[in-house]
Amino acid sequence: CDLDEADDDEENYEYALQITEMLSFPMVMQTAIDLGLLWIIARAGPDRQLSAEEIAAALPAAGNPDAPAMLDRMLYLLATYSVVTCTTVDGGASGGVVRKYGLAPVAKYFVPNTDGVSLSAVVSLNQDQAFLASW
Repeated sequence: CDLDEADDDEENYEYALQITEMLSFPMVMQTAIDLGLLWIIARAGPDRQLSAEEIAAALPAAGNPDAPAMLDRMLYLLATYSVVTCTTVDGGASGGVVRKYGLAPVAKYFVPNTDGVSLSAVVSLNQDQAFLASW
């Protein structure tokens, strides 16, 4: 068995899996924009990383007990596309690990700048029902 061929096959399989998720990425990105997730992380300060639980607590409609788990799944998907960074830390007394998310360099384009401008509107346009129906 050729090891290079095995590595290529694994990379191709991983890429094939990414292709199957290509519909989910824009949907998750739009939801992240609608919820202001990137803005919440940006407001925490440069190079800060927040857990999904911390982000959920900053949402206006906090209180959904499933919100941290749902946000964690969304943010983890965004991390696979390098929109956010993801590191794991010891979960402490609760055990396990906790994922913490920060802004990747590309995320700055989706957080309003000092003039209030970002590419978030383009994401929203591409997810608009009228635009999608034209396809």
